[in-house]
Amino acid sequence: MRELEAGLGRGAIQKWLRSSEHVEVYGRAIYRISAATQAGADALLAEFGRVQPNASYSLPRLIPEHQGRTIYVGSSMKIADRLREHLQRASNATYALHLRRWCLPEDHVLRVELQAPADDIPNTVVQDAEDALWDFSQPRLGRRGAK
Repeated sequence: MRELEAGLGRGAIQKWLRSSEHVEVYGRAIYRISAATQAGADALLAEFGRVQPNASYSLPRLIPEHQGRTIYVGSSMKIADRLREHLQRASNATYALHLRRWCLPEDHVLRVELQAPADDIPNTVVQDAEDALWDFSQPRLGRRGAK
């Protein structure tokens, strides 16, 4: 999380995505953002609970009954842009994690996993896959289903 507070270098997300031969930087993907440890997830969500009520920007909803390490599950047609919104910066009106604005600068590690479906896979099938990942992962923030 220290990298988030300091700010990821310009183009860092695109560089990371390009390191995978299976992901287009501006392509479609399903993703999961998790804390590497339960303690990291608990610390992150405690800070979220402190920040959320007074935030001047749009944050996802807290799901108190979910208590695991998964923070958020989603999908996007432009994965690099969406990860930037979660990890770096986004418009105040965009529902995203906005982690750089509030995450703790402790030594907790976030894991971003993604799967890029083939171009010929229908959007309904991709949504079903995202919903299945959501059900399995029980993220602590966000909501299930198409936006």
